[in-house]
Amino acid sequence: MIRINSPARTRGFTLLELLIALALSTMVMVTLAAGMYVVTQDWQRTGNRLETMLDDGLIMLQLERALEGTFPYTYLNRDDNKRLIFFEGDDQSLTWVSTVSLGEGSHLNVWSLSEGRDGGLNLKVIPAYAGDPTERLEETEGTDILTDYRVRFEYVYIENNVGEDQTKWVEDWSIADWEASRGQARLPNGVRLVFENQEESDLSAEVIVPIFAAADQ
Repeated sequence: MIRINSPARTRGFTLLELLIALALSTMVMVTLAAGMYVVTQDWQRTGNRLETMLDDGLIMLQLERALEGTFPYTYLNRDDNKRLIFFEGDDQSLTWVSTVSLGEGSHLNVWSLSEGRDGGLNLKVIPAYAGDPTERLEETEGTDILTDYRVRFEYVYIENNVGEDQTKWVEDWSIADWEASRGQARLPNGVRLVFENQEESDLSAEVIVPIFAAADQ
């Protein structure tokens, strides 16, 4: 007589084992999700910081280029019937005419930098038509830039004293005052821009921009 052995009975998981496995799987998934969230948030913060740094750096570079392209644009001052160069500045504001444009084109533009409403600078750029552009600048709203920075301006000029050139720095530059006191309306030889970041000091910067047009004075 041939005996046929029946296959061994397969033992399944108990309900308790299934619950334990499910709980462990849930804990692993929650831990992974939390880790991914932390990594994603950190990556986003780093990405936003790099994007902000890049944007601020490009703005600073554009301002530097615009100052390098300063043009000795003159207008008629009707108060004393004299032609003056349009360039005025103090430690917190600066207006000038530049060959550099924000967009395409090669026409002259009036640039204006002043204190922003929420910190930083308020930037205005308008075409330089004939005449004094001051009134048109006042009617233009402008755009706030570099809101995380406190920006200061200083002006340098070279004065010849008894055959010796002396470099001098001042906090104000008024073409009208130069004309009145020295009989000469001139541009500064350079402008120092100090960018002080209010949150991260390591992002602060300082740039000295030469005014090439001053060499022809």
